Amino acid sequence: MQDPDIRRRDSIAIRLIVAIVGFSSFIAIFTTAVQLFVDYRQSIERIERDLAYVEAVNLAPLSKSLWDLAEETIQLQLDSLTSHPEIEYAAIRVDGRIVWRAGQKPDGDVIAVQYPLVHSSGVLDRNLGTIEIVAGLSNIYQQLFEKAIVILGTNLLKTLAVAAFMYFLFHMYFTRHLIALADYARRMDLLDIGNSFRFAGMRGEDQRADELGDIASAMDQMRTNLRESYDELAESEDNFRHLIEDSAQGYFIHEDRRPVFVNPALAEMFGYEGPAEVLRNSNVQELFAPRERQRLSGYYKARLKGEAAPGNYEVEGVRKDGAPIWLNVSTQMVTWQGRRLIGVMIVDVSERKQAERQIQDLNRDLERRVEERTAELRAAQADLLRQERMAVLGQLTATVSHELRNPLGVIRTSAFVAREDQKDDNPRVLRAFERIERSVVRCDRIIDELLDFTRISILDPEQTVIDVWLDETLSEQDLPAQVALNRDFGLPDIVVPFDRDRLRRAVINVFDNACQAMTGEAHLENVDPKNLVLSVATRKTNGRVEVIFADNGPGVPNDLQAHIFEPLFSTKGFGVGLGLPVVKQIMEQHQGGVEVESEEGRGTRVCLWLPHDNPKR
Repeated sequence: MQDPDIRRRDSIAIRLIVAIVGFSSFIAIFTTAVQLFVDYRQSIERIERDLAYVEAVNLAPLSKSLWDLAEETIQLQLDSLTSHPEIEYAAIRVDGRIVWRAGQKPDGDVIAVQYPLVHSSGVLDRNLGTIEIVAGLSNIYQQLFEKAIVILGTNLLKTLAVAAFMYFLFHMYFTRHLIALADYARRMDLLDIGNSFRFAGMRGEDQRADELGDIASAMDQMRTNLRESYDELAESEDNFRHLIEDSAQGYFIHEDRRPVFVNPALAEMFGYEGPAEVLRNSNVQELFAPRERQRLSGYYKARLKGEAAPGNYEVEGVRKDGAPIWLNVSTQMVTWQGRRLIGVMIVDVSERKQAERQIQDLNRDLERRVEERTAELRAAQADLLRQERMAVLGQLTATVSHELRNPLGVIRTSAFVAREDQKDDNPRVLRAFERIERSVVRCDRIIDELLDFTRISILDPEQTVIDVWLDETLSEQDLPAQVALNRDFGLPDIVVPFDRDRLRRAVINVFDNACQAMTGEAHLENVDPKNLVLSVATRKTNGRVEVIFADNGPGVPNDLQAHIFEPLFSTKGFGVGLGLPVVKQIMEQHQGGVEVESEEGRGTRVCLWLPHDNPKR
């Protein structure tokens, strides 16, 4: 086939000729410049010698003629000076004025000198004037220019002649053979490699015994090697194609994300009718879920740049019908039809992923069940320990209460007798007896709380009108003088079954706690005692009856609210901390509960609730 750029076939020869001409021209210009510079210096030296000769030979006669005022002689002498080839102008000045001159003073570059004209009489030297002599350089420049033209022109003709001869030789012995080698290589076909290369003018097995011959032999060897490599590659590709096409795993090859080969297993894996349908896709990324495409694109770009990219990874694919499919992808560079492309092996791991998800779900469910069972066991263990402790505490409380009540009874009786025998009403003694009485009552209450908390009693519920019973219970209590009690009962006709004695204990404990909190010394220092109010209300909501106590006492600090139902925990300086635990125990025995809301500095709200589905009486 004709080379479309055949006009450039002689470019090597042309560049060689240009180089020869350029180098020769540089040498010619350099040598010419040196020669012209030498000629110029010689011309200047010749002018300087002539001027020195004039000074040595002509000044004395001119001075004598000027002394004698021989005008014709002076003019003749000046004319003789300008007859020199380089001297173009001569003039004599007397008192600064030109009196005699010869020639025309030139323009441009000149060499000008002035000599004094002196007459010597043996005794005295007299200055008669000066002579100015000017030598022009224009003639020298013209001569040098003409000489340069001749030299350069001669060298140019010689250079062009040599260059043309060199071009002919280079083309005959080198360029035309290179062109033939290039045409041979361009026409070489791996499927039909043809005959070996032969130089023009060579016959049979003869070859050139020089560098070009070595190149031709190397090309023949390369031709043979390429044919063998091509046959091996074609065989390898055939084996690879058969192996991949018969593989149960999906496989495709793509070039810049465009599929160029797809095996039947991949088409079946993605729900296509055959490889041809997959090949019609313009982008292999359509086989993968949209959320995965950015990650895959990053892997592809990194692999093209030679950077590290995962060769094996899992990704979510998309079947033709849009159903998701989980894939294990292995990627590697492959040679396909002489090109370096990207081959991708795909394994369907959807069943494995589904099994993994099921195992994960089972593990989570098992962990949840284990946690729940562990929590139940811990709660049961804690409850068992609590019951054991409560049993021990109950036995101890029963023994201690029996042992304490007897001396307390003796103390109370003795104090009563002593008070009755007291003849005078001494205030200090009376206050002492009151303190004894209050302390005995407090001890009795502590014993009752211990017994209530540790005694497991069976409830004796009775149908009771809650508002009536609550009003009677509150009326029996001693209300501190500083506290105002507000009753807001909203259940006049509601009948609730409960153990009156047990619930009475719960109400009294909450009532006493509220009164003690509001009348504490620390709280009374910061509030007006006239503003202490305890509100008690009843209501029915969400299938339960509620008794609500609300006070404006100091409230419970936030860091202590989580401990208020713990046995033996108390925020007061007296008591054993069983008031609210007993209340919680009583309400839970009634299938109800107790709820406490408290804000430090604002007061506390306690709600005792019982389940209620019974209609009005």
